[in-house]
Amino acid sequence: MGNYAELIYEYNWQVGGMEQNVLNLSNKNVYDYELGNYSLNVIFKAKVGLMYVSDYIYSSSTYKWSHIINDYDYTGWMDFSSLGWTITPALPGYVFAISSNPDSGFDRIAYELASSEGGMIFQNPRSTYPVFYLKSNVQYISGTGTQSDPFRIA
Repeated sequence: MGNYAELIYEYNWQVGGMEQNVLNLSNKNVYDYELGNYSLNVIFKAKVGLMYVSDYIYSSSTYKWSHIINDYDYTGWMDFSSLGWTITPALPGYVFAISSNPDSGFDRIAYELASSEGGMIFQNPRSTYPVFYLKSNVQYISGTGTQSDPFRIA
């Protein structure tokens, strides 16, 4: 990433995880288990992580925020070409993923076994979508964010 790495904030990622029964909760409750009142204080400090389950849901229509997450019908701006892992562990031994529900044709939140060897997930391979936060002093210079006209920052 060259000099751009200096523009990225080193973030305290909450990776304490949630019990699998949170699939029957609303997104506000899931947020509380991931980052809010009920979160476990397990921190991974890094510049780049993955999205939280609640990030994915909060990118959708506001009226869907109160739906339970295992019945989630996603229609938001995060239009993934393939479905992927989240940073949120589903205790014990699983990881939450955004997965396709072939019966309904909608994306859904699920938990899947994520066996690992040397830190590499090899069971149920899925895409990963990196997430990072820019430092507060980073300035927008130009660009629309497309491949032909990328954002320029300094």
